[in-house]
Amino acid sequence: MSIFRLAFGEAQANFSERNRFARWFSRSEANRDHATQRLKEPIFRPGVNVSRTIARDDSIFTIGSCFARSVERSLAMQGYNVLSLVDGKSVLGADTEGSGWANRYNTSSILRELEWASGEKTFPEEAIFQTRLWRYVDLHSHPLVPAEAFKVIAERRSNLTAYFARALSASLVTITLGLTECWYDRKLQDIINFVPNLAAVGKKKKPLLSDPERFEFRVLDFQENMENLERIFALLKRHNPACHIIVTVSPVALTATFTERDVVVANAMSKATLRTCAETWQSLHPGEIDYFPSYEMATMSSRKLVLMEDGVHIRPNFVDEIMAHFAAHFIEGRRADGARRRPPAKAAM
Repeated sequence: MSIFRLAFGEAQANFSERNRFARWFSRSEANRDHATQRLKEPIFRPGVNVSRTIARDDSIFTIGSCFARSVERSLAMQGYNVLSLVDGKSVLGADTEGSGWANRYNTSSILRELEWASGEKTFPEEAIFQTRLWRYVDLHSHPLVPAEAFKVIAERRSNLTAYFARALSASLVTITLGLTECWYDRKLQDIINFVPNLAAVGKKKKPLLSDPERFEFRVLDFQENMENLERIFALLKRHNPACHIIVTVSPVALTATFTERDVVVANAMSKATLRTCAETWQSLHPGEIDYFPSYEMATMSSRKLVLMEDGVHIRPNFVDEIMAHFAAHFIEGRRADGARRRPPAKAAM
């Protein structure tokens, strides 16, 4: 399948006239728009293709990995109606460390939450997993959420389903793709949201799993991720036809890998897969999905400015830089010069 299929004249116009960021370099001139010049700057600010800006009356829901939280906080600070920005205690009935309780790290977990929220599928009670005597966790929730009695976890799940249902009324949904590494629940034949041995959340001593054979490590490939993304798109359009989607790839690296690869190599494969999925997904639905290159901005800027001391997480100041670049392109009335371009050509099927 070809992502782009353009007539000769249109492709030539992109190269020579319409796209000022089309060239990496030129032997005949040094142009500040060329990639070689822009990449010399401490902060790389990539070009962004935008088919729809964010209006003041838009309602916004963010879903996905941890970078989704950065998007929602930034937009809320600018006065937008961010439906996903909710106090965790009101949803979970418990205090958590930070807002990461809403993170959903793989495309399967994102899809599943939306299926339950829409009522198209029913949450399986067996996914409430017993970790020790009278203590349970929701395997589709988050390791920040502490283990509790079954009744408490079941009530939290009901609240989580209502929380994710907010996406079905949002005029803009932003989706951040985080991981391809995941864990499969053999009993339920489904991907879960976190590592099974983190099931005793909030406890210093983590007991061994009572049923370790129930779980299997997997890496979702391009086709599996694309199938999930296409199902997400179809579901959102069934329940919320007017919604627009902005997709990003999280710049936060893997902290560890369960594969035999070097973690740096494993991270590169994971991000390459998700980046390709994001581009393909956007190209399949021109004018309905936009891609924001937060990943490129982080990986092509100075590591000293981007990364915290752990070499994984993004410095808060650089998150502000990313979101300022986001605002300059996507927020109505603040669009950067030359930022808005026509939607990409429809993919050849």
